[in-house]
Amino acid sequence: MRTGLKWILAGLFSAAVGLTGAFADATTMLYLPRDELVARSPLVVRVEVGKGVTTPSPDGTTVLTTTEVKVLDYLKGTGEKTLHIEQMGGTLNGKTLYVPGDGRLVAGEQALLFLAPDANGKVHLSVLSQSVYHVGDDGLARRDLSDATFLRRKEGKLVHVDPTEAPEPLDRLMADVARLAGSKKQ
Repeated sequence: MRTGLKWILAGLFSAAVGLTGAFADATTMLYLPRDELVARSPLVVRVEVGKGVTTPSPDGTTVLTTTEVKVLDYLKGTGEKTLHIEQMGGTLNGKTLYVPGDGRLVAGEQALLFLAPDANGKVHLSVLSQSVYHVGDDGLARRDLSDATFLRRKEGKLVHVDPTEAPEPLDRLMADVARLAGSKKQ
């Protein structure tokens, strides 16, 4: 199984565990520094987010939301000008499945996304909410990490980390990601 897919499955498993706990209100995951996020993401793209469509999963056990995004720039990898991002969750027939810690894609916004295609050609966020930088009208990029609890390895143990991040100018973020990806778009 490819490494990227393993991380997606691990993230979804973590989300599922978070949903089943009686007192759980957030997903717990490893906090990845930017270089690891870039390394684990076969695609990094600046996009304009389009409409999301929620449907039952093929086996009927859950709901999936597929969001169309228009690619404005590939910082890592190559592909189509339009991608369809598949995420677990959404509202269908008056019922909502919410996955704490997953990235939120808002129609009309610009974002920088870290993505992983699966073996079936579907595209997913690489590491849930850590995979989405929302770009504001002020040109600053920010992630919403409020719905998750983060851990980091330190001296062989997992310790809690507060992922407070300052907004960052999009051009500086893109240059750093391109540098880490080995892209010529620096």
